[in-house]
Amino acid sequence: MVHRSLPCRSNCSPPRWFPAWLPGVCLLVVGMGDGEAARAAEKVWTTQQLVNARPEWDRLLNTRLRVEGRLASHSRRQLRLTKCDLTFRLTEEQESQVGAARNLELSGKLMRDRETGRIFFEVATLKPLPTDRGQLLDREARLKNPKAKDWYDLAQWADERGRFYEDAELLATARTYYSRGLILEWRDVPRDDFPGKFRLLSQAREWQLPAELEDELRHEVFRAWWQRAAAADNPHEEWSALLARLAADWPAAFLPLPEWPADLVEAYDQDPLGTYRKADEQQRHMLQRIFTGQVQIKEIVAVAAKEGHDSLEIARQIESLVPERRALAEQYRDREYQRRLKNVETLSKAELLELAQLFRERNNPDIARQALRQWLAARVQRLGNRGGAPERLALADDYWSLLGDEAATVALLEAARQFEPESEDVQKRFRELGYRWNGNRWTKAPTAESGSAAPAPTQLVTGLTAEEVQHIQGRPTRKAILVSAQGTEEYWIYGDGDGSRLVVHLQRRVRQNELRVVRIFQR
Repeated sequence: MVHRSLPCRSNCSPPRWFPAWLPGVCLLVVGMGDGEAARAAEKVWTTQQLVNARPEWDRLLNTRLRVEGRLASHSRRQLRLTKCDLTFRLTEEQESQVGAARNLELSGKLMRDRETGRIFFEVATLKPLPTDRGQLLDREARLKNPKAKDWYDLAQWADERGRFYEDAELLATARTYYSRGLILEWRDVPRDDFPGKFRLLSQAREWQLPAELEDELRHEVFRAWWQRAAAADNPHEEWSALLARLAADWPAAFLPLPEWPADLVEAYDQDPLGTYRKADEQQRHMLQRIFTGQVQIKEIVAVAAKEGHDSLEIARQIESLVPERRALAEQYRDREYQRRLKNVETLSKAELLELAQLFRERNNPDIARQALRQWLAARVQRLGNRGGAPERLALADDYWSLLGDEAATVALLEAARQFEPESEDVQKRFRELGYRWNGNRWTKAPTAESGSAAPAPTQLVTGLTAEEVQHIQGRPTRKAILVSAQGTEEYWIYGDGDGSRLVVHLQRRVRQNELRVVRIFQR
């Protein structure tokens, strides 16, 4: 025996969404013998099932049927049910039984009118029924310790009738029952069974359950995923997978907020689920961004650990992907600068100058000088008793150009002189600093030497502004200016002719507001 879904060719055609399996249930009489048809007829048919069976009405003539549905109208000795144009014929006694009933159960037979040839339903008995709402409440009251399936069964009954009758109240009740069943089933699914959880969320959307409920449950899954990623051996893979799912479900959460809501973040960090549950729609959008931003940062840090990126790269990516967390990016920068400062002795000169410039840009000129001094002291210590005049002369030049430290410079020049007393380079450096040979040693000249030689720049140090240089040294004899995509370079030259000339190298990068001294040397 095969049950088939048959198309309806009447004005009582079922909606397109009518379940494909239902006509087979309704048409148990199709293809049966008389005895089987009689037994099937004892079942109560809904109006919807009767409408769907219209192609088989001819075969059901004179078969006893029981049909229930909503009363649409009744007049003298006949009535119609809602959503069906079949006429139900009554006796006078049956008509009096209708009263104020809104739902009826009618038993009788399908008959054909000999004069018109139209099929009608000859009513044998009539029984008023509770309304659909009343029937639902009665069925709900009979539930004891209901399972998810119990709520789903009630919801399906309400949903099908609500759709058939276009009853918004029934449809809303169906969604309530679906919600109760889904919550029970949700609790039975293991916390880390994310495919199972997302399957239920898809079902919730199909059932058109409240968006607030679906949203809250989705957030709960994401928080569970967060905990699994945090405990994973290879967290970057988990964070990446979580971000991919967030991009699919919460694409707007990847858009930066105007500012980082510190109070809301604090509440969320203390109680993520509770804070999200209590939040209104606007706050939930903010919390989605907060959570997504936190996941992005976790992935950035995890990938950096795997691939060996330093904290500056972490800071750069945070500023790019989560610009609201600029303060956190600065913390990572500070961490890297402090790490480099701690290991400043291992840096090359170029790396040292870059680090010092970074500290100046962050308004830490004292730390910049500390880095320069530590690096130079380490070079002096490494040199020890090795090398000769050239190495000490180079160190003297660095002490002067980087720190303007005359005492250290002179000490190194004197050490170089001990190796090569007649060195022209050593003697030239002494003279450039305003020293003269008295027959036994180099001493500071009491007054500046005549001629065009520049005065000894004892107060000039790196990090000074152009205004400070001019205040100390006066206007330069001439300037050389270079402009590039990286910023502006200026060389202030003091002195003319064949005498010694002092050169102050100033620099302003693209994001800096003013020129600052980066090097001082003699030519």
